[in-house]
Amino acid sequence: MRSGNDPASCITKTHACMCDSSEKLGTWSARRSLQAAHQLKCISSQKKIHTGPLRENSELKESNSKVEGNLDLLEKLAPWASNRAQRRITCLQKQRDWRSAF
Repeated sequence: MRSGNDPASCITKTHACMCDSSEKLGTWSARRSLQAAHQLKCISSQKKIHTGPLRENSELKESNSKVEGNLDLLEKLAPWASNRAQRRITCLQKQRDWRSAF
């Protein structure tokens, strides 16, 4: 069972909320947050397939690079982001840190 602080459960719990709220907000940052969350979820799923460290391949490296770019962009927007967007950024950062531990 996953705790509420587990990065994997964090991304899962916020995923449904982001799907609902991003359409209502209609903001560029909400759409970018949702895109980054989808990419992180995909990368996380790919990583779970392997029992050891993640195999290096160009497709996954490219995907990781896109997520890092999205996170960097979100971090730059953070001072102007709403509380909701800030929570998403924090969640994505936790997911990135969790992913980089492998």
